[in-house]
Amino acid sequence: MTARGDDRKLMHWIASHGYTVVRATTGHWKVYDNGVLLTATSGTPSDWRSRHNFIKTFRRRSCQTP
Repeated sequence: MTARGDDRKLMHWIASHGYTVVRATTGHWKVYDNGVLLTATSGTPSDWRSRHNFIKTFRRRSCQTP
């Protein structure tokens, strides 16, 4: 599986859990929760840690604490 295919699967999974995923004209993926931007990532990752960093940021910003 290519990195691009993996990213597409990840974005579909995120969207299936109630978030809004948008592919911008610049090629960046943007993830929104109720209209609030949670995080964004490039469509073509430049290094091998970019997906890991995206997931980490997404988890941090999407977690609800009581």
